[in-house]
Amino acid sequence: MLIMPSTLGPRPLDEMLVCSLVPTLGSLGRTWKHEAPEPHRGHRPHGVPVYVCPETPALVVLLANTPVDLQQAAAQTADAAPYKDAETGIVFKTWSAGSGGASAAGGPFTFGLALPEDALTKDADEYIGLLRCHIANNAVPGYCGLSHGESGQMTQALLLMAWPFNGTVYTSFRYATGYNMPVPYTGNATLTQISSTFKAGQFELIYRCKGCFSWSQGGTTGSVSTKSGNLVLGRAAAKTNLHNPACPDKAFFGFHDNGYGQWGANLEGTAQKDYAKWAAMSIPTAATECTK
Repeated sequence: MLIMPSTLGPRPLDEMLVCSLVPTLGSLGRTWKHEAPEPHRGHRPHGVPVYVCPETPALVVLLANTPVDLQQAAAQTADAAPYKDAETGIVFKTWSAGSGGASAAGGPFTFGLALPEDALTKDADEYIGLLRCHIANNAVPGYCGLSHGESGQMTQALLLMAWPFNGTVYTSFRYATGYNMPVPYTGNATLTQISSTFKAGQFELIYRCKGCFSWSQGGTTGSVSTKSGNLVLGRAAAKTNLHNPACPDKAFFGFHDNGYGQWGANLEGTAQKDYAKWAAMSIPTAATECTK
């Protein structure tokens, strides 16, 4: 496998993960493994440097022609220092995005993750998350979303949508079988809000997500492993394109025109000894306004 590293820079994403991302994102069903062979440097004709992944030497990938842009997957979202929420005391490892290419550009986006204390030795099926998302226009609802899928993909993965409306943050679990409007998820995932706040140009949601690392809908199942030490997550956001915002089950989401992409999330530093205490926190569920 050959991967052009034109935007990768000085190893912003572990090269083994980059190599494994290609067949996964190409729907070949392969996930990251700790024992993946170390890639090495090579050269395409005309001296263009590439990464050569020896586990799949017959597959040549040119980034411009891949179904998912691996340049954005590797470079658009960067690790940040641990973040401690002042109100709750919850400590997150965070990843942020907001600029750097057509697909990655858009309003600021931050995702934070805290896992149960034993999540790196025993697969967890829940987490505490932080979503900090851009508000393009206070008068016109938009949204941001997170994919829990094996490669951060939109289809056949558990999606979490979040958006602000009239001083409230609403959420909805969704599922898509194709590149169209995701329908409500009918599986066992549950979300409890821990806090929600509004700041200049953005909203922030801290939540507990149970049953979110495995999913099942319409006979299709999927899951990710926390003890592998890595996840590949996806994000999407829209400036507007949200209809029926006060009724999560009937909300309609348009195209994500405010940034999207995938990134590799190394889980070192996410397992927290105080997880159980933090997970017990909650705020009242937002009131909905649904019409028949």
